[in-house]
This record gives sequence, structure tokens and C-alpha cells, in this order.
Amino acid sequence: MKKNIISYNVDERENKMSLVNKKPLMTIIVPAYNVEKYLEQCLDSLVYQTIMDHRIIVVNDGSTDNTAEIIKKYINEYPELISWIDQENKGLGAARNRGLRLVETPFVTCIDSDDWQDQMFVERIKNVVNKYDEQPDIIFTLPWLYDSVTHQVTEWYDKDTFEKIFFPNSEKEDKMSIVTNARENKFLYELEASTNRRIYRTEFLRKIGFSYTEGKKWEDVKPHFHAIHHADRCIALKNTGFFYRVNTGGQITSGGGKSRLDIIPVFRDTLDMAFTEGWNEIEIAYILRMLWNFTTWSIDVTNTEYIGSLLKNLHELFNSIPYKNFKIYFKTCSPHRRKEMVKTWLLKSPFYNILKDYRVREYGVRIIRKLKRR
Repeated sequence: MKKNIISYNVDERENKMSLVNKKPLMTIIVPAYNVEKYLEQCLDSLVYQTIMDHRIIVVNDGSTDNTAEIIKKYINEYPELISWIDQENKGLGAARNRGLRLVETPFVTCIDSDDWQDQMFVERIKNVVNKYDEQPDIIFTLPWLYDSVTHQVTEWYDKDTFEKIFFPNSEKEDKMSIVTNARENKFLYELEASTNRRIYRTEFLRKIGFSYTEGKKWEDVKPHFHAIHHADRCIALKNTGFFYRVNTGGQITSGGGKSRLDIIPVFRDTLDMAFTEGWNEIEIAYILRMLWNFTTWSIDVTNTEYIGSLLKNLHELFNSIPYKNFKIYFKTCSPHRRKEMVKTWLLKSPFYNILKDYRVREYGVRIIRKLKRR
């Protein structure tokens, strides 16, 4: 599905600061690092919301371009709405954690500074919160993908799963979301792990000791499982969400360099949390599902300089996970059961380096599959 990009009229803006709610509903945290090209569009989408029932915390994470000057311009124009933190570069996870410590509103969310938010976001979140007798721990939204090359907006990655979980019996846009949690519906763990598509109840995050992984890429993975595991009330809103910019050339998710090695400590920490806290085997299976998604993706894109280290570390990580957990994963939620069974055996074996060369990777897997049959 494609549609034209939704935009706002820059020439007809009005200063709405007199309408700012003194007891706002939510805080929006914006980590910013060298984003002078995109930051104004992001901040404009937040200061020109249809209602002003929010606050904005911008964390300048050691930018060396014109990012700080842009932030100062918005601070001067909207002092009641925006506050900012200036810190040395510590990465996305640390910047979000710094902002979280300053939140004083009932709800909180994040947005990356090269993306932008739907203009009715705050109004729609407020409306949906007011419809429920008990406040939700997490509100999931349904974002959009914006292609910087084609300028087209397309549907979010997990739209079908999202609607299956929260809107199983109706196609009506105004249908209220069902209230659920991971104990009732394990498919919650299948949702794409982006933190920016979630609004959290602030006290819930503080109660569970929530934080983002620092010093590593893929900082959303462990918080994804941590929050969903502990949440009692999850709802969704499918007619709002942020616009995620793709094909810009500078996104961490598009690289094949050293950062790919970060999937090892990120998933090791996530699994350690689950095993230490005694999560059930199905929940651990869903962690393995995401691990396999990252593993396949990373093996395919990691460059030759780092593919050897990646495979060695994956070999060690896979061998640290009891095989009974893989068996439960294959049985319950593996999307490519036969292929993943073979590759799991291969990664756990001394022959894992067969995956190093893309020219022989698929051929090698077919040979191993034949040998295992015999």
C-alpha cells in the first residue's frame, strides 16, 4: 500500500503557547546527534500538535554540527514547552535514559530526531486514555515508513500482527482496542521492537526498573521484552504514529560494519534477564525468534572485515543456550523451521565458518540438510 506523504502547512502556523496545558499528559523525549538536516521537521511536528498537552525534552548527545543551535532556537521560541540537556556523546540508549530521569508527566514516549510525529498524536493519545477506566501500562501505535528516495509512505512492518492482537474482530477505525498482556497473548513479543511506537505509563517504568541498553546498538531489544513481560494492561491506537525515515544512508540499521557485533551482548543480556527471572519457555522462545531474525539479517549484510568475528561470537552465544529451548522455539513460533534447525545445528557446530562466504552459504546449508537426513 502506498499513499502520498502527510505534511503540515508551514505558512499557516499559529503560536499556540497560550494553550499549553499546565498539567500535561505526556513527555516526548528526543535524543539528537548530528541531525541538523532533519531536526527542524521533527521538532515542528511536536510543537504544532493539535492540542498542547505535552512537554518535550531534547537531549543533545554531543553533536558537532548545527544541532545545538537549532535546539536553542526552539527553546527560545517555546520555553514553556521544551527543555533540553547537553551532554557528551554517549549513544541513543544513554540519551533516552537521561531524558527519562526528568519526566514528571503520567505518560512518556520517545522519537528519534530524524523522524517526525503525526500532528494529531497527542490529541489521539489523550482521547484513547480517557476511554479506559484503568490507565494502560503501554499504548502501542502503528507508525508509517517514509522512503527518502521515492518519497512514498507505506505500511509499518508488523501491521497484520498488530491488528490481529488488538483489533481481531473489527475493521472499523474507531473500534476500541482490546486490553491484553503477554500472559494472555504471546504475539505481543512478535511486535517490532521500536520503542518510538509505544507510550509508557511513567510509574510503570519506574516500578519495573526500566532502562535502555547503553553503549550498544539495538538498544530497544531488551526493553522490548522487559516491558511487555511486566505489563498488565496493553492497548493500541492504529490511526496514529510516527513517520520512520528509511533509505537515508546513515541509519545504524542499514550498516554492515562493527556495530553488527552488538547483537551478541544485547541478546546475551536479554536471555540472561529471562533465565534469571524464571520466564517460561514460550517467552524465551520468542526471544530466540527475534535472535534468529537478527542473526539471519546480520550474516547477510555484515562485511568481510567483521563476518568472521560475528560468526565466532554467534557460535559461542548459540552454544550457551540449552538446545531444549531451541526445540521449543522450533515447535512453537519458528517461521522457517527446517532451515533454522539446520542453521542452528551449524552455528553450534565446529563448522560454523561455512556461513562466512555468501557464495557457498546456501549450498553448504543444503549439504548439511542432506547429511542430517541420512
